[in-house]
Amino acid sequence: PLHVDEWFAIGHAQTTLEYSRLEYPNPYSPWEVSFHHEMGFHLLLGFLKTVTGLSWMDLYRFAPGVLLALLAFLTYAFAHRSGFGWAAALFVPLIPTSARTLGPAFVVPVSTAMLFIPVTLLLLQTMEEESQGKSLWLLLVLIGGTMFIHPPTELAITILAILYLAG
Repeated sequence: PLHVDEWFAIGHAQTTLEYSRLEYPNPYSPWEVSFHHEMGFHLLLGFLKTVTGLSWMDLYRFAPGVLLALLAFLTYAFAHRSGFGWAAALFVPLIPTSARTLGPAFVVPVSTAMLFIPVTLLLLQTMEEESQGKSLWLLLVLIGGTMFIHPPTELAITILAILYLAG
């Protein structure tokens, strides 16, 4: 882990695993009970650690590459229908990543929630071509899931969906 937010997530995910509840003592301020607004991300990290059996350091060694590959693949899947899948996927690694802007090279809630943007666009594109009933429910589940991983990205996805459906 390179960024303080990654260490912060490790602390919350580890405490969630230890207490097996969503309400637990804040690992950084023991006199407070934590019910973190990005609890979905902490649950996802804990789930990945439990399923893979990797240590936190090994998980954080491989996860940035996996996140970047998934983002490139999902971007390709969305853009392929419009004929520019490879070009879109090749631009994914150019997303700025620094300690100030974060980005897909860090395992933080915003980089994980970025995966939901091309999925939302792909789902909206599918809704336009096929029936909207099933896809609308999937869109609502997707937006709801994003809310627990990174609420600001959920707002961006909601605005994106509203603008797409209104147009």
